[in-house]
Amino acid sequence: MGDDKTSINRRTTVNKTESIDTKKKVLKKKRAKQRKRRRIVSITIISLIILIIVFLVSINSTLGRMKRTTIDDKNLEISDKFKTSDTYTKEYRDVVNIAFFGLDEKVDDIQRSDAIMIGTLDPINNKIKITSFMRDSYVDIPDYGYDKLNHAYAYGGPELSIRTINKNFDLNITDYVSVDFSKLENIIDAMGGIDMEMSQTELEHVNNYLDVVYTAAGKTPKHVNFEKNGKVHMTGYEALGYTRIRGTLGGDFDRTERQRKVMNEIFNNISNSGVGKLAITMNKLLPFVETSLSNSEILSLGTQVLSMNNTQLEQARFPRDEYSEDSLINGIFYFTFDENIAREEIHDYIFKDKKLWENEVSDDSDSSEGESDNN
Repeated sequence: MGDDKTSINRRTTVNKTESIDTKKKVLKKKRAKQRKRRRIVSITIISLIILIIVFLVSINSTLGRMKRTTIDDKNLEISDKFKTSDTYTKEYRDVVNIAFFGLDEKVDDIQRSDAIMIGTLDPINNKIKITSFMRDSYVDIPDYGYDKLNHAYAYGGPELSIRTINKNFDLNITDYVSVDFSKLENIIDAMGGIDMEMSQTELEHVNNYLDVVYTAAGKTPKHVNFEKNGKVHMTGYEALGYTRIRGTLGGDFDRTERQRKVMNEIFNNISNSGVGKLAITMNKLLPFVETSLSNSEILSLGTQVLSMNNTQLEQARFPRDEYSEDSLINGIFYFTFDENIAREEIHDYIFKDKKLWENEVSDDSDSSEGESDNN
């Protein structure tokens, strides 16, 4: 009987020992798996950190291809209402305005802005707005008096141009981006060309302006033979000649519209590019771009755009025809306009997303104004 108890106790002890050993082995395996998981997670995190660093370095390297300048933001003719705390409302704080200049070829080291636009990031209304100005607009250029709007760039570069826009149109611009339009063909060719709608009248004039473009570049002119009006595929030089057309009835109105359409097509082309194509395009495009924005500011704006869902791209041109006219002053043609109406319309459109002119009867030439596209 005693031997049986002893035997049972031994088996119990052995079973307990085996059970403890089994638990230890299981626990050891669990810990090994946990350590392995931790190592995998650690490696993944480190890899992500490295990828992020490489990505940021790559972006900074790419953005570093742009020319940089600084703007003295203390003397930009910004109205006090943008600075006074009790009137500094949400739309003033959150809506971002950046001046865009398309520059003519330099002549005697002087460069004029052939295209003058404002890019607006409006997160309140989920919109990106492109506002273009008539370059012959008769405006008050600080320290120079009344002259054509595009002359401000020739007199004092981007800073004086920003001062002039702020002063005449009641805006708060502090930064700019300029693109050398004389190199527009390189930018468009880097994208593989663009598709543009052409009217019959534009088809009849485009070769005349291609002669000018090619001759200015020291190249033998090449004429195009677009068979019919409608959508056509353009190379860089063809697009540049297209933007220079002035022979249509609308004159400078139509020319401004064509420039805006080309810029819009470039924007759409870039925004719809895949990652690989985008990187190649940006590397070719950015050397022709100059800006006052830092890399971190550009990345911040890009992040804002990406965070906006179903963003609308909306466009408008000012001053509008209803309160403007061609005027001959001292033997020179200017585009004169009612300054108060222009200031009110532009300010309300950009900051309050109001189109005051929608309540007015517009003529056919304004049918494209305020158009929008979903992006």
